[in-house]
Amino acid sequence: MARYGEPTIALRFFPWDAKAHERRADLIFSSGMADHSWPAAEGEARQALIRSPLSPVAARVLGFTSELRGDRERGRKLVLQAAALTRRDLTTRLWLIEDAVSRSDVRGALDQFDIALRRSRPARDLLFPILGRAAADPALVGPITDLLARSPNWAAEFLQSAIADGAATENIADMLTHLPNVKALNGDLRQQVIQQLVKEERFAAARRANNRFLRTRTGNVADTKFRSVTGYQPFLWTVSNEASRGASMEDGLDFYAEGGDGGVVANQLLTLSPGRYRLFSVGQTDPSAEGGATWFIRCGKVDGPILTQIKMPSQLGPVSSDFDVGPECAGQWLILHVSGGTTARGTKGHIQMVDVGSETR
Repeated sequence: MARYGEPTIALRFFPWDAKAHERRADLIFSSGMADHSWPAAEGEARQALIRSPLSPVAARVLGFTSELRGDRERGRKLVLQAAALTRRDLTTRLWLIEDAVSRSDVRGALDQFDIALRRSRPARDLLFPILGRAAADPALVGPITDLLARSPNWAAEFLQSAIADGAATENIADMLTHLPNVKALNGDLRQQVIQQLVKEERFAAARRANNRFLRTRTGNVADTKFRSVTGYQPFLWTVSNEASRGASMEDGLDFYAEGGDGGVVANQLLTLSPGRYRLFSVGQTDPSAEGGATWFIRCGKVDGPILTQIKMPSQLGPVSSDFDVGPECAGQWLILHVSGGTTARGTKGHIQMVDVGSETR
């Protein structure tokens, strides 16, 4: 309607239209902050209030101009009046957030965030990044967690946005420990935050989050006998299953690769502290296979060096290799690589278990 898009035109035909006066007051104030624009905005706001005493936009505009003229007390009173009349006016909520922040009223500010985010889709695009940056402050983690524990309709969307943004990933992980009832819009929020920490190469923080979510600690290697335990990747086995190569888990790990193919068929992230260790495995490659299967451990950072490797034997039995982990290698990937060789025969085999322990094992 004209009173929303072109209020000036609407007022030529309907000078008594409160909505048109309200809209014009808002447009004049928002389009020009110079002193000479205030009287015109105030005039339109007063006209709106005469015709509609419960106009929240008119009250808000008069509140803003009062504050700009130095009368903050009257301005705040009018904006609070506007807030009481409607919860849908985003501009009013933004002012109330700033007002609460200026008074160091953290919970008051968060309450205004909640009201705005519950009722306005544009508010989410604007306020999610601000709230995400606030979550990076350890002092605000508790209050924000308390707010999310109310299960507002925007909680999952915010958490997914904050995880993707990466500005406060570890703090978001801490929040999720206390928010068991918040469900992701897609996927698992706890899985997503662990994956983001790994992407950021913050392996120790990812492990801490994993242990808090599971409320337990695993050994150096989780699921050493490949029995498909529950938990969060990549601290569980990630197994590929392609047509030409792959693996499957059922009381052990069966692997295969066609001739001419090869690659990683299973991997898991470890977080070994600095020290000396032994990689130990029991299994075999089919004696008739031309290719083979090899365990590798390499540092977790992109292009990290290989720390050790052991090739699985053609006869069932144990194999092991000692290696050192330095302080620069905060995370490590345990990887099974299978080669199918060059003939059509390919490669297959079975691994009963794999583990990493102390050198004296």
